Amino acid sequence: RSQFGSSHVDQAVRSLITPACISASVASLQAMFCCCAPPGAEERQAFDRVQAISATDEQPESVVAAQVATQEPESVPEPKVETESKSAAPTPAPEPPHVQVQDEEPSSFTVSIKKSGVDGVVGWHLDLLHSDVLFVCRVITTSGTPVPPVQTYNASAPKGKDIRDGDYIKQVNGESRSADAMSNAMKSSENLQMVIQRPDLFTMTVNKNGESMGLDLKYGPGGSSLLIEQIQEGAVKRCCPNVKAGDRIVMVNGEKGTPYLLMQAIKDSESPVIGFSRCK
Repeated sequence: RSQFGSSHVDQAVRSLITPACISASVASLQAMFCCCAPPGAEERQAFDRVQAISATDEQPESVVAAQVATQEPESVPEPKVETESKSAAPTPAPEPPHVQVQDEEPSSFTVSIKKSGVDGVVGWHLDLLHSDVLFVCRVITTSGTPVPPVQTYNASAPKGKDIRDGDYIKQVNGESRSADAMSNAMKSSENLQMVIQRPDLFTMTVNKNGESMGLDLKYGPGGSSLLIEQIQEGAVKRCCPNVKAGDRIVMVNGEKGTPYLLMQAIKDSESPVIGFSRCK
């Protein structure tokens, strides 16, 4: 055992044209796609159990390239923190100017998006690792034409209701039974009405003290987070008792990145500062 315990990585990669179907049995995934690779040395040293699964909802590169000029993902915006300035006690002279306090951004809201057709792109990269919600890995933007529907929506979205990297999708055209069901609803309609949920973001420091992290993780190739599938005995359970299965690791030591980079950063740090994301 290493600092994280024994490790096993199962990879199952398939076409990005159809929505991914995550099987509870990794063995069945291997038999179905026959495209598995042995875990790398770093991953074997890193986690109790890591599954690299193709669980994404994204147009193939050839299709997107034909419809979108460039696909440079925007960075996930940092949570906005508003501070209230405390002015000194007012003097008898003029009264302080009136300051209008703005309403907080909504944590959940509904958006309407129209694709170019039933088979048209939406303009984002999603993962379906969680069985109940869709996760927006990144929103695709371009300076060319045609403009992806999500970018078009964001350009005129009401304040605080734009779609961002790291958001969750909880409902698509009235469908909310599962991530797969929502993905299918998204692919079978030109007009989409979706419920967007802002993530609940929080940061915790994990002091390993020689312990295993005690995490069973999943991630999708091309993703931007690590989904916590189970929490075993270890440093995370001891240091972060409020972290639970279904939470995502989206940042380590102030840095975002690919799943591999996030895992490597945790492995290399004795006391990693981990940014978590949760769908409320």
